[in-house]
Amino acid sequence: MSSFRPDKYVRLINVSSLQWKRAYAIDVPEVDSEHQTLFRLLHGLERGIAGGADDNQLQQKASELHKHLADHFIHEQRLMRTTGYPLYEWHRLRHASSRVNLRRLARHIARGDRASASAAIDMLGAWLKNHIRLADRMFAAYFRNYRRGQTALAS
Repeated sequence: MSSFRPDKYVRLINVSSLQWKRAYAIDVPEVDSEHQTLFRLLHGLERGIAGGADDNQLQQKASELHKHLADHFIHEQRLMRTTGYPLYEWHRLRHASSRVNLRRLARHIARGDRASASAAIDMLGAWLKNHIRLADRMFAAYFRNYRRGQTALAS
């Protein structure tokens, strides 16, 4: 009897939606680089679930995603505090909401619930794209103007 699993192939078709695209650039190179890493890690985790990676591999991938996301938030929030970004608290709360989804993903992986883990990855991917398009672009515009102002003051 064949072990054909249609859900495996459906997930592989949708994997490309979690790849970073130039359209996600906010033109703050260090933040864009971090975003690219987050997309790569989400994509790798999704491919691991779709490709039948063992639970230990998935937990390692999820841990790596968690670490990079936490480091990214720390870095971005430090930039906001340093520049006096007026929407810092609002932006920080957006970051906190993603942590809820990340914890949900970790629980699903720990239980071996791949279908729910896959849905949680989709939610995280959608959150990341929407967050970059709105919250991060707002901050990036402020940050670039702040840098220009600092450069002008220094001249």
